[in-house]
Amino acid sequence: MKFFLLLFILFVSISAEATRRPYKILIIADAASVTSANAYRTYLMNKRPFSRMNSEDLQIEVQSVPPADMACTNPGGVNNRLINCNNDNLRNLRRDANANLAVAFTSTATGGAGGEIPIATSNFADYPIATMFHEMLHNYGFADEYDYTTETEYQAFCTPPRNSPNAAFFADAPPYANDGEGRSRHNSDVPWMGRIDAATLVTHGTALGTTTLPALAVGGQVIGLFEGGSCSLHLKTWRPYQQ
Repeated sequence: MKFFLLLFILFVSISAEATRRPYKILIIADAASVTSANAYRTYLMNKRPFSRMNSEDLQIEVQSVPPADMACTNPGGVNNRLINCNNDNLRNLRRDANANLAVAFTSTATGGAGGEIPIATSNFADYPIATMFHEMLHNYGFADEYDYTTETEYQAFCTPPRNSPNAAFFADAPPYANDGEGRSRHNSDVPWMGRIDAATLVTHGTALGTTTLPALAVGGQVIGLFEGGSCSLHLKTWRPYQQ
């Protein structure tokens, strides 16, 4: 998923903090995860908006701690791909480092988890390095786009679904007489509706949703209203980009 325009939110929040002191990200890792933590540091430094910031604006520090201090495990059951750690210890490490955000890599559990301190496995063969970036973006307000298929998954991972910069949850109500009606009826439902260019239709025929892109979309993505993975068995998920 490309967040080019939506990451503007992150850039503004970081820039505001940087007027007082550098925005600091602490990457916590057990001894077996340090290599992955350093790789993630490089990953961030080459990814916008972080790549646009200098050392006076942004600091990314890797800190190694004993695995017992992190105490990361998988809970089992439907939540087994989530990781539980000793968040009190992780919060203390973030506080002691005077960091704005802390993320944690572990070698003792598999998967990932969002929340106050994003967590991911250091085994990139099982879960790619982008897993941590995915979990980290939850801290800046971005939602999952998974397609849940059972009530059990819905209750575990998506209760309740909340609109975000990259996902909106609402029921469409066709028919729509024209594109203007589609926009006006759902303007308050779609956080990015005001950024959709007039040449990009949010309807097709009498139904809601962008299916035809303007010529300017060739070779790149534009913001529209695309149906995405379902966070709920009862509501459609809409997202700003086709991919």
